[in-house]
Amino acid sequence: MHRKGTLPRPTSVEFHAWVHNSFYDEMPDEFRVIEHPDGTQEPIFPGRTRQDDDREVAVGRHLPPSSSRVAAFMDYFDKRFQIAARPSSGRIIAIASAHHRLNYIYPFPDGNGRVSRLMSHAMALTAGIGGQGLWSVSRGLARGLTDRGQYKRMMDLADSPRRGDRDGRGNLSEAALKTFSEWFLKVTLDQISFSARLFDLGGLDQRYRRLVADTIDDKRAPELISAVLRHGALERGDAQIVFKTSERTTRNTLSKLTAAGYLTSVSPKTPVRLAFPLDYRERIFPNLFWRW
Repeated sequence: MHRKGTLPRPTSVEFHAWVHNSFYDEMPDEFRVIEHPDGTQEPIFPGRTRQDDDREVAVGRHLPPSSSRVAAFMDYFDKRFQIAARPSSGRIIAIASAHHRLNYIYPFPDGNGRVSRLMSHAMALTAGIGGQGLWSVSRGLARGLTDRGQYKRMMDLADSPRRGDRDGRGNLSEAALKTFSEWFLKVTLDQISFSARLFDLGGLDQRYRRLVADTIDDKRAPELISAVLRHGALERGDAQIVFKTSERTTRNTLSKLTAAGYLTSVSPKTPVRLAFPLDYRERIFPNLFWRW
């Protein structure tokens, strides 16, 4: 949806309902129920937020707003974060604070953690730091910076009530939210750094050139791979300029690289772009496949 330009505003009720519906719509009926401590069951309706007549919920020591107030809280939530996300830095900081505040509201009877994690992922894409899916904040939240229980402890901290007149203006502690947001952003940076080390994009050119030289009997092929890697895509006519050779010679090199799976294009006349043949995945991204 983000690539197509059809992604709704990540803090909107529309987006939250779509995510929740996507998770639960295809689940078997036995998983679409909430088991209460008293032995009763409550059905989960995909995409439906808590309503006036729904049973009130409690999450540990946290008591979310009453069901009758969910709609008002969600409306304020979306409006507030639209304002917070206007500056570029605000869009990044808002990811952290919105993550906690959505869970605090607890708009759905179940599945709020899943919705908030995908909302955070969508907000990262909107903020321009999403990495096209090459890293995920969800992984970082599950692992924490020190241990796997850190996420729950930090969320609980952010639930803390206001600690005096200088600790924000609402009923929750602004200082606690600040601590949580700093932790959340450190987790985000840690995941970005981790993924960067795995892909080692700085050394990709050298690895790919060496692979092509070892497998393609054409001394021009590594240079062409480097040119495509630098530009992302290359017009076929521009490849001839790179080589400073005849059209026929350039076409032969392009054909060899395409046949080997190193380059790809929509049609024989459209620009070529880099491809990553699975047969050589360990050579192209050795750290990535070794770790997984």
